[in-house]
This record gives sequence, C-alpha cells and structure tokens, in this order.
Amino acid sequence: MSLLYNREIYTGKKEAMPQVNVDVDYSEDYDLDKDLTKLLKVLPKHTVANREVAFWLDDICQSFAYIVIYTILGKGFKVNCDKKTAEKKIRDFNKKINVNNETIEDYIVNTWFDNIIHQFSLWRIAKNIPQYDGTMQEVDMQRLDPATIDKKRDTASGWRYFVQHVSNFNTYKTPEEFLKDETSQMTFRPTTDIRVADDPRLVIYNSFFLKPPMDAVVPFVTIKYWIFAFIRKFSEKMWAPPTIVTVGNDLGYPNGPVEMNAALTSALNSAAQLKNFSTAAFPGNTKVEIHELQNKGEAYLAFVDKMDQHIMYGLFSSIATRESTGVYKGNATADEGTVRFMEGIRDKIENTLKRFYITNIATEATEEDINFTWPELRSSSIDNIIRALEVAVTSGVFRNSQERRRAFAQVFTHLSDVDLTAEEDKSLQDEMVTMKAPSQPEVTSVNAAKGKSASKGK
Repeated sequence: MSLLYNREIYTGKKEAMPQVNVDVDYSEDYDLDKDLTKLLKVLPKHTVANREVAFWLDDICQSFAYIVIYTILGKGFKVNCDKKTAEKKIRDFNKKINVNNETIEDYIVNTWFDNIIHQFSLWRIAKNIPQYDGTMQEVDMQRLDPATIDKKRDTASGWRYFVQHVSNFNTYKTPEEFLKDETSQMTFRPTTDIRVADDPRLVIYNSFFLKPPMDAVVPFVTIKYWIFAFIRKFSEKMWAPPTIVTVGNDLGYPNGPVEMNAALTSALNSAAQLKNFSTAAFPGNTKVEIHELQNKGEAYLAFVDKMDQHIMYGLFSSIATRESTGVYKGNATADEGTVRFMEGIRDKIENTLKRFYITNIATEATEEDINFTWPELRSSSIDNIIRALEVAVTSGVFRNSQERRRAFAQVFTHLSDVDLTAEEDKSLQDEMVTMKAPSQPEVTSVNAAKGKSASKGK
C-alpha cells in the first residue's frame, strides 16, 4: 500500500483524468541551455505583431502563400452529394457564404493565410442576417481575426472555447440604418471579452499546424531586410567612392597650424566639387586618392539568396519551385513532396467543410454522402505523365473510359468537368477497342466471288 500513497490511478473514468494539450513555454525553463537562452534574447520574439509584419513585408512569403493555395484550389472544386436536395443547398451556399458575397474559395484562401501566420483560423456562423435587398442570408460565415482570439481548454475533459478581446464598437440592426449611419438606432458595445464555444453550429475552426510556420520564418525575414536597409548606404559608397585628400609634403608645407587649417579648408572645398561629375583643382602639394569598393556587394546578395532559401524551407517547399535557372535545379512543376503536402491540406479542408455542411446547411445528409472533386495535382512534368498514361492505356490498367478521362485530367483539366453517362462510356470503350484491335485483312476478289456464288446457290 505504501507504493500507492498519495497517488491517483487513471482507469478511464473521470477520476484522476490526466491533463490534455497543456501549453508549456519551454523558453522559460530553468534547465534551458545558456546558448539557447542567449539566442532567444537576440532573435525576434514569437508574437502576433512580429508574424504579421514579417509576412506582409516579405515578397517571398506573400507570393508563395498565394501560389500554394491557388495551386490547391486550381479552378475550384465540386461538391457532390448522394442526396440531390442537399447537393443543391451546398452548391448554392458555396457561391455566397455571407452578406459580403464571398465564396467558399474566399474562405479557403483566408483560412490558409491565417494558418500560415497564426496556426489556426476561426469563422463565426450566424443565422438570418439581413441584406441590402431585404432578404435574409440564412447562414452567414465571417472571418474572425486570429490576432484577437485566445484559446481556452479544460485540461481534463478537453472542452475548448475561444475568447475574443473586443474593443468599443457600434452595431446596427438593419443594413439601412448602417448605410444611413443613424446614430439613434445603433447599439454601443463596450470593451469586453466574448466567449464562443467550439461548436460546429457556432464556429468553423481549422488548424493545419502545431505551431505558426511564420515563427520559424521571422528571423530570416528580419535579416534579409536588414541587408536591404544597409545596401542603400553601400550603394552610395559604390556609386560615389570615398575620396581621400592628403595635404602637405616632405618640405614642411604647410608651415604651422594656421597654414595647415587654411590648406585643409581649401582642399576640402575643392574635393566637394567632385560630387555629381564636377571638376576640381588642387595645389601641387596635395595628393588625391579614390577608394573603389572591391566586392561590389556580392556578399550581401549571396546572403539575401540564402535567406530566401530558408524562408521557402520554412513555408514547406524549396527555392527550386521558384527558380528554374542559376545554381538551383530547374523543374517545371512542384516536387512530389509538395504535392503530397497540398493533398493533405485538401483533406483537412474537406473534413471541416463536411462537418459544417451537415450541421448548418444540409442537415439531412451525412459526411459519407458528400464527396469533393478537386483538380488533379501534378507531381511530374507533362511529358512524363503522357508517357505513363500511354503505357497504362495500352496495358489495360483502366477499367473504363471514366477512369481514363480522370487520369488525363491532370493534363487536360476540362475533362473533369463532365461525368460520362453509361451510354457515352460504352461508346468510348467500344471505340477504344476498335482502335486498339489489329488490322483485318481486306476481302479479296476471289473470296468476294465465292461469296456471291454461295448466295445464288441458296
């Protein structure tokens, strides 16, 4: 019994439940290595402001974030549902998800950016919001800024809710009152905290990462733009090299401080005339030297390239996806690892939207009834894909025409827009069999004559 003194044993019930998802700040740990402690003091802190500023400051962060999400989206996805009434509801909602006429693609783009910067995204769900035309938006999805959100969790049961820190603001009951700015009709909301339960009827939450990817990228963005800030000064010295003027000679001239000061002033005034391609005259006892910079800034440019490379690594890719010439390998498409990463993001988006649809839009459907059709993602060049598809068709890999069309949609994306009927599938299948069949020998005149004689005898 002494072994169990002052101990609790978890048996699967509420008693002695262990803590779940406890956030620990290991940067404050007493046992942290002293060198890591020094690094954390000199590196930018992991704050919302640092992530936001660094992301929107850097061209690599912005452009690659847009490239990734629009590669994931392609020309848009299609939602199919076994229950056609539910399918129509979902497709109609996807075209207009809120009173601002945003689409489901806008939701996905904003969700991706919020995850890159903040590690999660949060959209509130409201019912029956009035619109300018007098109708109601039955389900209205609007983005909540993750910078205003804190996540709270019961560390035993795992319940979660979100806290939004709200500053003073005014709100109106109708869009007409808002448009006219009728102050008598507005409602004043004081500074407060709003708690929102993590319920799919109230919010749609998405998290793709354990930590914000921008936390790892901020130091490289900071170094990169420090270099750019210094290059301005370096450029001035490169375009207008420093000029050093030496006054005096071995014969003792100038003689004394008074003459030296006068000679230095005269030489300085003459040297100032050299600016902007002017000319200047100096006494014979004056030596003029122009110091040209040696490396022309190659070291700084190399550092910028290295920072860009690490920024791309931090965003789950490599600089090779953006550079096709130079010292980096050239490639026409994203590598296979990047494609698999994008497919994983698609799966997370699908799972969240399915849960949202069956809870708020099409309650008669289940998650199993809903299917997503996305544009194909290529992990190889078009030439390699065509050769592989040709071998697959010749070898009889595909069961029917529909499978072949879906495979070829990697190259010809419009093929995925149309589903074949049973008759069209059979027609294409028969046509392919005919084309692949060996050539038949032509009917000779002798065989033709025998055929005619046989027909007469009958």
